[in-house]
This record gives sequence, C-alpha cells and structure tokens, in this order.
Amino acid sequence: MQIRGTFRMTQPAKILVVDDNPVVLLGLEHALRSAGHDVVEARTGADCLRKARETSPDLALLDAVLPDIHGVELCRQLKRDPDLAHIFVVLLSATEVSGDFKATGLEAGADDYIARPVENRELLARIEALLRIQRAEAGLRTAQMELERRVEERTEELVRANAALQEEVRTRQEAEEAQRRLAERLTIIHSVDQAILEARSAEEIADAALSHIHQLLPYEQASVWEADESQGRLALLIAYEHGRMMREKRRHVLLEQVAHLRVIQAAQPFRMTQTTNLFNVGTTAESGDKQWRALLDLPLIAGDKLTGVLNFATDELSAFTREHEEIAREVATQMAVALLQSRLVEQLVASREHLRALSLRMVEVQEAERRFIARELHDEIGQTLTGLKLQLDLCLPLATGPLQASLSEARGWVEDLMGQVRRLSLDLRPQMLDDLGLLTALDWHFQRYTQQTGVRVEFHHTLSATRLSGDLETAVFRIVQEALTNVARHAGTKDVQVQLDLNPADLTLRIKDQGVGFDAAQRTRGVSSGLDGMRERANLLGGEFKLESSPGQGTAITLTLPLDMITNASPANPSP
Repeated sequence: MQIRGTFRMTQPAKILVVDDNPVVLLGLEHALRSAGHDVVEARTGADCLRKARETSPDLALLDAVLPDIHGVELCRQLKRDPDLAHIFVVLLSATEVSGDFKATGLEAGADDYIARPVENRELLARIEALLRIQRAEAGLRTAQMELERRVEERTEELVRANAALQEEVRTRQEAEEAQRRLAERLTIIHSVDQAILEARSAEEIADAALSHIHQLLPYEQASVWEADESQGRLALLIAYEHGRMMREKRRHVLLEQVAHLRVIQAAQPFRMTQTTNLFNVGTTAESGDKQWRALLDLPLIAGDKLTGVLNFATDELSAFTREHEEIAREVATQMAVALLQSRLVEQLVASREHLRALSLRMVEVQEAERRFIARELHDEIGQTLTGLKLQLDLCLPLATGPLQASLSEARGWVEDLMGQVRRLSLDLRPQMLDDLGLLTALDWHFQRYTQQTGVRVEFHHTLSATRLSGDLETAVFRIVQEALTNVARHAGTKDVQVQLDLNPADLTLRIKDQGVGFDAAQRTRGVSSGLDGMRERANLLGGEFKLESSPGQGTAITLTLPLDMITNASPANPSP
C-alpha cells in the first residue's frame, strides 16, 4: 500500500486494523492516526474477535489472508455476532482481487472490498464514506428505536385511556349528556369569540356577545356598560331582553353608585338574589324598585383596567348556576380585551386621520406659499425690474463715455436678474398649473427639463379636458418633477418615459427609465428624502406608491391615486 499525502476525516472514529504483516500494519496505523482516528491493532483472527468485543470499534480493516483464519470467514463471524454486527468490515487483499473473490467477500457481509495496492488518500476517502454510512444507519436506528418507544408509550397511553373511558361509560351514563352540553357550550363560546373578533366597534362587540350567549345563559334582561373613568361613569352600550336587542336611549350610571365596585375591581363576578338592579333597562329602568330574583354582574377587565360591566337579570330563582358564572366569565374576558382594543383602534385611526389631515394641510399651505411667492416674484419684483430696465434703456442714449458703459453693464445685470427671478418663480410654482391645468404644465415642464438636462421625455396620457382637483394635480406635478430630477442626477440615461392614464377607478402615473438603476430594497431602508416625499404625497391622497429598480435594469415609479379626488369643476385651486 502506497502512503501519500495526508487526509483529515470530518469525525474521528475507532478503527480495528487486522493484518499479520507488521510493515503493512504500521503503514495503516500511521495513515489512520494521521487522519485523527483511534487505531486498535490485531494480527490474527482470534485476536481480532477478542479486541472487537473489548473495544467495540466503528470499523474493521481485515486482511483477506490471516494465519489462523481467512478474512472472509472472519467477516462472517463478526456479522453473525449480535454484539459485533454493527461493525463495518472492509476486506483488504493484494492477491485475491478478482471479481469472484470480491463477490464472495461482499456476500459474507463485508461492507467494502479493496484491492491492494491502494492510494492512502483513496483508502481514507472510502473509509470516510463508510463511516458516514455507518453514522447515518446509526441515526436511523436511533430514530427507529425512539419511534418504537414513543409508539409503545402512546399505545400504552391509549390502552389506559380506553380502559378509563370504558370504565367511565360503565359507571356514569350521564357523561354523554354532559359531553353534549360541553360541546354545545364550546361551540357557542367559539361563535361568541369569533363574532367578537369580527366586530368593528364597541357596540358590535356587545351585540355579538349578548346575541349568542342567550343560548347558554338564561336571562330576561342583559346589558353591557362601558366604563368612562374620565367622566366617572358607566355608559350603556347595548341592552337585550329575552334574547332580542332593545332600542334603549343612551343611559349612564355613576361609578360611585355601584355599591359592589370593590368586588368588580377585584375581577370577581357578583351574584345577588331578591334585589333591585342598578343596571335596569327597558320598562324597569323607570322603576328602579323592581325586585329581581337573580342578578349577575361581571366586571370587564383588561389587564388592570376596568373597561365595563356585564349585567344579567332574571326572575327565575334557580338561574345563574356555577356553570353559568363560568360561561359568563369566559365571555366577559373576551369582551373586556375586545372593548379595550376597539377603543384603542378608534383612537389610533382618529390620530392617524388627524395626522394625515395636518400633513395634507401643511402641503396645502406650502403650495399656497409657493404660489404666493411665485406670483410676488413675477408680478411685483418682475414688474419692478422691468421698469428699471426701461429706465436704463431711456438713459443709455443720453449718456456718453464711462457713464454709458456703466449704464450698459447695469442693464445687463438687470436682465440677468429678471431671468433669475423668472426661473425662481417657475421653480416655486408655474402659474400655468393653476390657470391651464396639469397637462399644459407637464408639457411645458418636459420642454424646459429637456433644454436644461438634455434628457428627452416621451409622454403619453389618456386624460380628457376634465380638470382634476388642485391637490391631485399638484401631487402629480410635484412627483413628476422629483422623479425627473432623480433621473437627471442618477440614472445616467438620455431618455425617460412618462405615462398618465385615467382609469374608471383611479389615476395612474408611471415614470420609467433604462438607466443604471439601484438596489430598491437597500435604498428604501436608507434615507432618501426624494423618494419619501413622493411616497408621502401619494399616501396623503389615499394613493399607492410603488418603486421598482435593480442595478443595470433601470427604474420604474408607479403612482396610483383614487378618482374621488377628481372634480368636475373646471378651475382647480383658484388664485388667491
């Protein structure tokens, strides 16, 4: 066997090497130890069997020809022994290398048959492959044993459960009826939970609970009261009588009137008999002295916050058993959380709507300021500069020498300043957007943009002559401005497409270029005031903003705005 190079196994193993040739034995031992394995030596078949029992190796390398036994027979003995059958056996031979010999060795149970001489690297690789197979088989055996153990345990559990069930059936026939009632209760409670989860308001939550629970809890009257701690009172949300909703006017009960408030705050049901009901509704609300045979009040508590009270009243003395209290408690727990969440959602929605309104108002104010400043620049400063230029034009023919040169230079400065004021006015807000509409303003902007940047704009639209709302026209114009500015700065292209479509339900704007593009996912996680500004304008008008881009594939921006922003009025944002 030739020993060349080194080979390191992924996981060391214990290997039994059996060979009567000390040189070969030494070479194998050196190669295996270099690879990190634990090596056990044996020179005879008897020595092999003894050391195999003592050390329980993972794999055995057997010389096919040993002084006391043939390697094939030794392999058979190893495989027949239950304690040793797990050992993977590799037969090595320099003389018996024909196909018949290999077939005989493999039929005897050998896991591999290697002809010598063999490269050290190949030998170690084949050993590693066998060890991987062995580990996989060991894992499968372990999994199978664990599965069998679990099956046995589960079988025993099922046997015990079946025996217990049979004993229960034999000893208590009434269990079937109890099971039926429990199933009915769980079904109804589940329907109550589902209805509460689907409810959108506090009134719908209370309605869902009382309309379903009547099947499980007998009551003549029931009501849900929501706590308003800031006002120090409980407000009636909804009332039911004999399972049907009552049309009750808004009523309140002061918290200080609730004599058993301490019990309610302790999150405990409060059951009373032969007493008046503080939470009377319907015809009994006007006569608070009615004596009810049974009352049940349950606190609606979410966390440590009292969100309301659930009240049941009946004239059936045997009503409101312990089971009824449990049912009512389950429903009250769900209602308390749902009521708190509904109010929080209402507050969040109101807060978001208020924030959106403020943001929209801020944009409107900003555009109004832009419009005002632009017109001031154009009308006031522009006219002043025009008058100054005319005065200079009148003075120039009258001046001579250095004075004429100075006046001519001043006239040039005035002309430059007039151009700057004109450009600044247009940049702030082009007056044609207010006077002539979005399409005219866009056509003008595209021409000006191409002159300034050299980027050609291909514009298509399906708009009619109908004017859009001022907010909508402003949003589209500003987003087009920002998007084209980004194209000129970053896209590295000379062409950009703008498509504006008026659909039955919305207005769609799409701006696309074939520039260098960028990683859209990475950019959206960073800071990009331009993209954020476009997205914010779309959100303020209830629209959607979509950005698509990847390196080398260009960039596409799609804006969708709802058509409820469109108005039939011809003028949009009339001039102040």
